[in-house]
Amino acid sequence: MVTQTPPVAVNREGFRAISQVQLANKKTEREMDWASLKAKTWPPWKEDKLGFDAEKGPEYGVSQALEAIHKAREAGYGSKSWEQVAAVLAGFDSDNSPTIQTRAYVLHQQISGNKEDKQKAFLIHLWYARIRATRTVQEAWARFLAYEEEMPAKQTSHQLVYLAMFEKLHSAYRLGQGIAKQTRKSSYGGDAIEVLPIRKSPKEQTYVRMQPPSMDELADRMYAVGIVPVSQCLNFLVANAHTATDGLKYLTWASQLLPQLESLLYPSDSLDSRLQDVSRKTFEAYVQFLCRYDNAARLLKDRARAQERPIPRNLNHPAALVAYRLLRSRPNNTHLAWYSVAQRMTTTRLPYELHRMTSSNPDILALERWSLVQSVIQNATTSNEAGLDTKLFLLLNQAITPAVLAAYKIQAQTGSQSAKTNVKSKSVSVKTSSRLAETLVGESHKKTQSALSKDDVRQTPDAGAVTVADRLLRDSPVMLHNKFVSIFGDIEGRIDTDDSSSIAFGDGRTSRRQNLLSIPFPAVLHAYMRSLGMLRDWNEMKRFVGWLVDYQQDINEATEMTGNGFEMRRKMIVAARVFLERTWLLYQQSVGRAPTANVDSGAPSEVIEQIKASFAHVDGWGGWPCDKEAHEYCFAAYAGEFPRK
Repeated sequence: MVTQTPPVAVNREGFRAISQVQLANKKTEREMDWASLKAKTWPPWKEDKLGFDAEKGPEYGVSQALEAIHKAREAGYGSKSWEQVAAVLAGFDSDNSPTIQTRAYVLHQQISGNKEDKQKAFLIHLWYARIRATRTVQEAWARFLAYEEEMPAKQTSHQLVYLAMFEKLHSAYRLGQGIAKQTRKSSYGGDAIEVLPIRKSPKEQTYVRMQPPSMDELADRMYAVGIVPVSQCLNFLVANAHTATDGLKYLTWASQLLPQLESLLYPSDSLDSRLQDVSRKTFEAYVQFLCRYDNAARLLKDRARAQERPIPRNLNHPAALVAYRLLRSRPNNTHLAWYSVAQRMTTTRLPYELHRMTSSNPDILALERWSLVQSVIQNATTSNEAGLDTKLFLLLNQAITPAVLAAYKIQAQTGSQSAKTNVKSKSVSVKTSSRLAETLVGESHKKTQSALSKDDVRQTPDAGAVTVADRLLRDSPVMLHNKFVSIFGDIEGRIDTDDSSSIAFGDGRTSRRQNLLSIPFPAVLHAYMRSLGMLRDWNEMKRFVGWLVDYQQDINEATEMTGNGFEMRRKMIVAARVFLERTWLLYQQSVGRAPTANVDSGAPSEVIEQIKASFAHVDGWGGWPCDKEAHEYCFAAYAGEFPRK
């Protein structure tokens, strides 16, 4: 900024903003090298591995975030509580002992009151940062015990410090359950929310006087000392409760201070005015909770029965549909809440429970599941001013793949390429499935049972199923294209069809390049590539590949931002070959399975050559995938229904 004319002055808030941005970024190569030199014991002092490592002093370990704090000090801004908390997350504690550089957002400490109150608030935030800046749950638990020893419970106990420990315990639980996986890039800790496994060697373990508890055990311990979870702590506990019983217990505790939470504990068929008083984040956490546990609705019924309260009819449905009804009763919900419901709709268990009364045909179930997801996402985009985001678009593309496969199968069974009949079936037609969720959550229980009567069970595709299958294959390409444009901007194909051997990067094309509206994360691009290939929309795929070539710099930056970015970017290119050549169909034949569609339904050879040439001109993307990559992609079930060994 000093190079500007005139120089741009940076105040304290400006330096803090710079520090925050640097703290949120991934470690640089120098910071990764410094992290590799830290001992596996605690505190993680530097340990020389090679002779020239001795030349790397403490100044070498100063992260960019900490350097920005030092620059602020040089400019005359002394270190206050914010800077001291940020320094802990940046790699050094207040006593200059090392910590683990951690990607985090430093909470603002706007505390009013006397000097004693401000000092108490500072210590709470400082210990919160100290627990966050650890690698394993053992290290975090040791810091938490030190907090309890240094700060008597009745004086400075605060749920923010417990929240930091809850995050570590939940991450360790996910690691132990095999839900979270460690990658090589996160082996030093701090770059992801996941903790590292406790080391097996006793010399490398951190001594603690008692073993770390479970998240629920620590919550009971917190409640025993008189701390009732509210705000951030309550939201985290409810959204990540390890059992449905635990989640309802946390809400019951909080209802002592927040009576409006009873509208969540005892939902009713009619709109409860207290529901509007529940904070948006707490409501979002409750929706996530309902979508995670199928038995939550049954437990809510048991609570109402125990309190001799009327049992709402909508509790007879799966918990995710209860969440869907609650979402539609409140305006301006966050995308995360809608995403939780839509994601739950794509899982196997819920659609089976929902549709086993209407059909036992897996292909018809797949179409109904797709209609449900589409209905949820449509409500999410119309009820939120922000519109569609990348997460919902990713989920939309993930949900359409099994539906397209089902549509191909239905067409193959009936020999239809378009709806040629208008026969009215007595069964529940798939064309009504887009309104199925609306019926279940908005109409009376009597109408729902009538619509899903056993007399309407369908075993084979009827005329309605064929119509929906044809419409899905016909209309989905346009729908996906419009949603892609609404998120990222217009797609302008850059492939020269007259000369497909090369892609020019002249001034003309660069001048037409527009700024993207959203970050092009590789996982989203990979899912969109799969959808285009599954739908055999070759023209749109050519335009999309041209768009990828144009915005390769933006895509490379987004790739570096995510832990699996390079892997997903490569899968995107492999998916292009797999779907262009229909590799998975040949793979199914090689293992003795009947293909899901015509083997000869791949893209024209000239289209394949054009796209192949486009990827060949992008440096660092690896070029056109080899046969081994395509085979591994199919074997890993990334392209549809493949046999797994």
